[in-house]
Amino acid sequence: MRRSAPKLEGARPLTPGHPFRARFSKLVVVFSGLAIAAIAATLTVGSTASAGHATPAAAKQYVFVFVQFPPSEGEFPDAVWEVSGDGHAVRAVIPSNSDDDPSAVRWSPDGTTLAMSGIYPGSGQTNVLLLTDPNGGHRREIDGKGDCWDELGWLPDNRSIACTYGRRIRIIDTQSGRSRVLRIPLKSGQANASLNAIDWSPNGDRFAVDDDADGIDLASASGRVLATTSKQGSWPRWSPDGKHILFIEPATSGDTIVIADPTGKHRRVVISTPVFDAAASAAWSPDGESIAYIGQNGLHLVDLQTGTDRMLNRLAKICGPNPQPGCADLDWRAVG
Repeated sequence: MRRSAPKLEGARPLTPGHPFRARFSKLVVVFSGLAIAAIAATLTVGSTASAGHATPAAAKQYVFVFVQFPPSEGEFPDAVWEVSGDGHAVRAVIPSNSDDDPSAVRWSPDGTTLAMSGIYPGSGQTNVLLLTDPNGGHRREIDGKGDCWDELGWLPDNRSIACTYGRRIRIIDTQSGRSRVLRIPLKSGQANASLNAIDWSPNGDRFAVDDDADGIDLASASGRVLATTSKQGSWPRWSPDGKHILFIEPATSGDTIVIADPTGKHRRVVISTPVFDAAASAAWSPDGESIAYIGQNGLHLVDLQTGTDRMLNRLAKICGPNPQPGCADLDWRAVG
C-alpha cells in the first residue's frame, strides 16, 4: 500500500486513495505472542538468519511493533503498549500522557534497540530520529535535521540506519552521528515522486526501496539501480536468508502479499486480502518460516507452507474503523 513520503519543508502530504497516511497523533503498540511451531516453508527460506539478522534459535516468543494512525486528531492517546498474544495489556512502554508523536519504528537487527522517528518533547515541530531500549527508555537523539519522517531501515551492521526523503536516502551512523546521502534517479516522467519504505539485504550488499513512480527498485549499496522487483509494489522486506523479498501490491478487490526473488522473478502470491481488510504492511518472522501483516481487522499470521491466514488479535479499537487501516510499519523480533 503506497505511502507518500513527506515534502522536505515538513508538510505531510496525503497520498490519494490512502487517507490513513494523513499525519494525526499516533500510537505505537508492541505485541507479544507465542511463536508458531517451526514449519517447513514451501519457499526455501533459511531458518538461520544471516549475519546482522541473527535471532536466538530457541526463542519461544515474538514481539511485534507497529505504528497506529488514528482516524481523527486526538481520538487515541499517544502511547507505546506491550500486549500479550491474547490481547491483554501488559504495560505501557511510553505512557499515554506523554507528548510523544511517533511516526515510524524499527527494531535493530539484534533486537536490542528500537529506532523511532517522530516529534518528541524538546524537538519543537522538527522531526527527530531517536534510539531507545525495548522499554522506550535510555533515549538518544541521533538525528535532528527533520528529514527522517518515517520509512526507517537498519543496515545489518547494527550500527547504521537509513531513511528516505524525496529522491534521497540518508544513511546515518548511530554512533558518530555522521551521515551520507544516496540519490536514486527517477526512471519515469512523474514529477515529485518520492521514495518510501526501504529495507536492506541481510548481508548489506543491496537494498530494496519503494517509489511513488516506479514501484520497488533493487539497488546496490552504492545506490545503483539493478532491477525492478515490482512495478506496483510497496513495503519491501527481505527474507532473513536474503533470497526473497516480501511486498504488497494493490488489487481490484483489496491487496495481495507477494514473495519473489530480488529481481522480481518466481513470484508467489502468499495471500489476497479483501478490501475490508486491506494490508497496510507486512513482515517476515525472524526464522523466515511465516509472515505477519496488519490489516483493517487486526494482526494476522500466515503459514507459508499452507497459506493459512490466522488472526492473532483483532485490534478493533486500534487499527479500525473501516474503511481505512490505521496501523502500519509492522516489525517484529524474537525474544527469549
